[in-house]
Amino acid sequence: MSVEAESTSGGIYYKATLEHAVKRFEKLWAREALDRILVKVDIQDPPNSSVFKAMACVPNRERMLEEWKHGFAINRDIADDNLPVVYGEFGGYLIGGFLGAEVAWGTGGAYPAKLVSDINRYQDYLRFDERNQYFQMQMDYIRFLAEGAAVNLPSRR
Repeated sequence: MSVEAESTSGGIYYKATLEHAVKRFEKLWAREALDRILVKVDIQDPPNSSVFKAMACVPNRERMLEEWKHGFAINRDIADDNLPVVYGEFGGYLIGGFLGAEVAWGTGGAYPAKLVSDINRYQDYLRFDERNQYFQMQMDYIRFLAEGAAVNLPSRR
């Protein structure tokens, strides 16, 4: 199956050579291509790449996805091994919010307030609750991306 450079639903940009790159990754993972390397060519300005622009939009998931799609459009015609991948998270520090810290949003995602004031009593501070607002926000973002992928990505099998 050939993957077109742009989805017919107008949602997400693909690489014209996506199937070829996926096959090379599959061979690498199956240890069938140990004499080769995978190469990523990115023509974006590194200080302003899609990753940084998307993370600057956290927690606005729609704006984040628009930044990812813009980056895909810039790189879609490069015949390298880079796969168009959207990060499904609001930044690694959000784990502090999952555990109960208040979160401030910044350029790189989530920045939790100090949660543990006495390391000897850390068990008093660290509590995970699936109803936590930040955990629910993260799970909603993952669902949002998964639902979009189901509509915009061709089936591989």
